[in-house]
Parts: sequence; C-alpha cells; structure tokens
Amino acid sequence: MRIWLILFVLCALMEAYGQRVEVPVQSYTSTGPAIELASSRAMVADPTWARIAKAKVILQKRERDSFRDTAWLETDQEGNFDFGKRSPGIYRLSVSARGFCEATILIKVSAKGQPGIKIALPIGVSDTPSGYCDKKLVIEQMKK
Repeated sequence: MRIWLILFVLCALMEAYGQRVEVPVQSYTSTGPAIELASSRAMVADPTWARIAKAKVILQKRERDSFRDTAWLETDQEGNFDFGKRSPGIYRLSVSARGFCEATILIKVSAKGQPGIKIALPIGVSDTPSGYCDKKLVIEQMKK
C-alpha cells in the first residue's frame, strides 16, 4: 500500500512539471484528432462487445476555447444512444458506466462523417488505486 502511495505522488509530481507519464488512468481522454461523424449516434459495449445498458453519456459542444454542456442521456437496453441531429462542429463525448473506465473522445459532426461509432469501454480495475485502467479504449465504425 505504501509503494502505491509513493508511486502516485511521484507520478503526480512528474505530471505537475509537464512531463508525460505513461500510466494508464481510469478516465481515458482522446488526444488524437476528432472522429468525424454524420450524427451523434453510437453503441456502448464492454471489451467483448456485450452491450452496456444505462451507461451515462454527456455531449458538450466546443465554443472558442472551452466546451459547453449540450445534452446528456443514458444508453438504452441495447447500449445505443443518439443525440439526434446536431449542428456541425467539434463536440466532446464522455461515456461512463459502473465497473468500466470512463472515456472522453472528440467528435466532429459533419455531413461527410461516418454514420456512427461503436465504443468498447475497458473494464475498470477495482483492486488498485482509484483512477487506474490497464486497457485501451476501442472505437470502431458503425455500419449504416
């Protein structure tokens, strides 16, 4: 337990001084380019693609240098959600479900985008310090 505390403090200090630390965290945040979508439609599942019902989803629209809450909802019994037609632009999509790592990804809504995405949330690790996730988020294109 003491070693975990020391590692946590060291990682926090390294992050505070601007150094990148390659330690997986429970909250996965996309750092790559936005995923281009024609709609804000997606399916949420576990790593085996079993669908997750009642996952919480928050959609935020970028306005200048910050994001503003636009809408939130829960996935249906089949793990699907759809925020309906949205104006073109950059949005931040956050997905969370009990027992899974939280994911935050950037999407760009445009007419040329994909019809939707499938998001496989990594399973959260319960016997380690809070905030730890040892797997990667998987995102795939949804068929029309």
